[in-house]
Amino acid sequence: MLGIPSVPTTRFETACASSHAAFRHAVMEIAAGVSDVVLVGGAERVLNVSTAESTEYFAYASDAVWEQPLGLTFPGVFGADRAGAHGEVRDDGGSRWRRSP
Repeated sequence: MLGIPSVPTTRFETACASSHAAFRHAVMEIAAGVSDVVLVGGAERVLNVSTAESTEYFAYASDAVWEQPLGLTFPGVFGADRAGAHGEVRDDGGSRWRRSP
């Protein structure tokens, strides 16, 4: 199609982090000397489906060993990560974030 006889490809499916994983992989390919030129692309597909379907898709991408038994969802994981990384806690019933003392 482009006049290139053989082009290695990799598909990443990491839910909300797919473009990050693809870009990191491309950087590592160049840094390791495996590739001189790389092309990274991505698309968001979850906006084309219902909330129930997108929730199901994200559940497939969650960690079955650590996250699912705890009942964690993607928003829950991101919220817990934010709180831990930034020393933040919920304020007044969970409507706002504030710095912990």
